[in-house]
Amino acid sequence: MKKHHFIFILILGILLPSCGSPKKIQGYELFEYTGDASYKSPCDVNQENAQNQYKDIKDIEDLWWEKTNFYHIWVKSFKDSNDDGCGDFPGIEAELDYIKDTGFTGIWLSPIFECSYKSKKETDNMHGYDTTDFYKVNSFFSGQNGTEETSENAEKALISLINACHKKEIKIIFDFVPNHTSSKNQWFLDSASDKNNKRSWYIWSDKKLSWDNSMNKNNFYSNGSSYYYAAFSSGMPDLNFRNYEVREEMKNVVRYWLNKGFDGLRVDAVRYLIENSSKAYDTQETHDFFKELRAEINKYSSPKFMVCEAWIENNQKDLKKYWGNQDEFNMIFDFNQGKKINESVTNQSTSFTSKIETERPSSSSFGIFLGNHDEYQNRLGSLYSGDYKKINLASAISLLRPCVPFIYYGQELGQKNLLVQGDLRLRGKFNWNLKDTQQKEITSPLALNKALLNFRNQNTDLFSSGKLKLLSSNSPKIASYTISTENKEILCVFNMSSTTTENIELSNYQNDQPTFSCLIGDSSSTITAGEGKIKIDKIAPYSVRVYSTKGIEEKNIFTDEDYNYTSSDKIPDNVFIPEEMYIRGNFNYWGGYLMEKTGKVTTGFSCVN
Repeated sequence: MKKHHFIFILILGILLPSCGSPKKIQGYELFEYTGDASYKSPCDVNQENAQNQYKDIKDIEDLWWEKTNFYHIWVKSFKDSNDDGCGDFPGIEAELDYIKDTGFTGIWLSPIFECSYKSKKETDNMHGYDTTDFYKVNSFFSGQNGTEETSENAEKALISLINACHKKEIKIIFDFVPNHTSSKNQWFLDSASDKNNKRSWYIWSDKKLSWDNSMNKNNFYSNGSSYYYAAFSSGMPDLNFRNYEVREEMKNVVRYWLNKGFDGLRVDAVRYLIENSSKAYDTQETHDFFKELRAEINKYSSPKFMVCEAWIENNQKDLKKYWGNQDEFNMIFDFNQGKKINESVTNQSTSFTSKIETERPSSSSFGIFLGNHDEYQNRLGSLYSGDYKKINLASAISLLRPCVPFIYYGQELGQKNLLVQGDLRLRGKFNWNLKDTQQKEITSPLALNKALLNFRNQNTDLFSSGKLKLLSSNSPKIASYTISTENKEILCVFNMSSTTTENIELSNYQNDQPTFSCLIGDSSSTITAGEGKIKIDKIAPYSVRVYSTKGIEEKNIFTDEDYNYTSSDKIPDNVFIPEEMYIRGNFNYWGGYLMEKTGKVTTGFSCVN
């Protein structure tokens, strides 16, 4: 052997182990595929077993989700039917008339499966992402008490809700969390003790590793002499999707609940499903699994869909990969659009137009939202200090574009955060008194949402397949665009300023024969068109003006324009009555929430212990 050949081989031998090559770990290689490819779940079902399907009751379009307004319900906090402090399925069923009347045609339920941390207290964050059993429903959602409060009764209540939704022509989808389970899930307990052939159902290492998954690098946790990978927390270990049994089990979980009557699913944290030796998120292997799952969903005769939470901001190229070649997700949440709307209203800016995304492949959709259960941003009422005008402006901008809206419960009221820290602040109880108040007010956020959601329902073609074209303005505070199909067109104009804007001129308009009919805003305001330009005499502060220019006959569905606008806080704080007293833990450095629990309150002035 020549000397330089020997040196090359020696260097190669040194470098290869550092390049992330698979390592023998507890009986299997870290990045190899394991398990029985012919595995069937003990709960195995197939699409032929499907019951309670929407198609059994009503006709249904193939791409119905493109024309749906979704209401995102955090089950624990929405409606408590039996006064035990916890929202439940019967509570939601009792309010389906309110949901439908407001204009929602779909419901997305927050996690509903049995979970590790359970509590009915408003101050306890039962988030449900720590699943202990994917085939059982959280017993707290049954709407019953005592010995009747079981997972079985909760499932009966859930099936009742699904059927009630379908009868009222409302679709319903569930939250699916495939990336991980609770550390108390029996699968993980078996895996940790190497029982029932479950060892490779999770990711184990004989030493503490560090994988950069864009959230944190300290993500391998000790269990005996081994370490397991958990992208989110030690209590939620990641499943190993390179195990064929895990892949089939999780596909079966989806079939199991779609067979119960759900119309689709929102998939949580899709970016982190499968890691490889060089990357811990957005891997090709992750995309490949979701294509397999999409193929399973496509087998249903009552059409189903799935929407993904790939929390990617300012990188639309990677986000759009989750559509695949129209063979992966039917819909993707766009985290850019909602946040930019709220930034623009806050800063009196038209910059939200730079983040408008409507171009998409056929049969693929964007989902848009202004807030949700996560640390995305505050509720609208808190963002805008209870100001109806700003809440309405942000809501109108989000609803007046060809995307699929997902409105988090209470956002239609401009409800405020719960006065606590962390994501629990976004999960406070729905304010039914505020709803009753706003139903009597013609300029309330509820009135605006109701008008626009029902307008979308009457013009589903415009908002599912319409083309959006930006117009230029002579004012830096005015944003404007048209949305059009072959037979319809609307003109949307937004005044982002805190003052009235006058003598507005919009250019780059291409309709030669518009017939202006005011749908939203001041119908007495003058508007003319000619030579590719539109002139409007004035628009009130923080206001939206919408005109039908072709094919829509409705008039004056909503207006809240006020040329003498002054800011006013009309939304009450969202507070809870504590069951326990807390005192300052360190007076000099107290931050407002850094408190220590001392015991139960016994009087209005003192506490025990």
